[in-house]
Amino acid sequence: QGSGGAGAIRWVISPTGKDREIHKALFEEIDSARRDIRIMLYQFTSRDLMNHVRNMKSKAKVRLLLDAKQAINVKVSVHEELQKAGVEIRYVKMPGTGPEAPKFHHKVLVIDDHTVVTGSYNWSVLADEANHENIVILRDAASAKAFAAEFDRIWPTAKETIE
Repeated sequence: QGSGGAGAIRWVISPTGKDREIHKALFEEIDSARRDIRIMLYQFTSRDLMNHVRNMKSKAKVRLLLDAKQAINVKVSVHEELQKAGVEIRYVKMPGTGPEAPKFHHKVLVIDDHTVVTGSYNWSVLADEANHENIVILRDAASAKAFAAEFDRIWPTAKETIE
């Protein structure tokens, strides 16, 4: 697969094998942050992305919203390490159980209210190397502000602990 686009819109489509093109694109976007990083994810298991996010907390305010059930049930979730490193994390607890229960299914990164990265991609190695996934990078302030507003709407009601 690969990447494309120019200017205000760029995309990356996986699988990209060991090249991990989505990881590379996310590293670039995360590194571009100067003030604020907001992340909303269903699942976060990539240790490389975790290290990148953790290292940014000295440069920008980093906040993460995660689906509580996924964080509990997925043994390789990196949320505990991020919390220990001082990254602000809150958990969205959706009602119900089983496959028909609602999910906090966002996959969004907002950088400094000017860039949004979104798509089908959960932040995992498998999703980049082998799955059919995508991200779209929008360098558009109006889009970034809309996704930031969604984050800010959810943040106050999300739980500070996973239990």
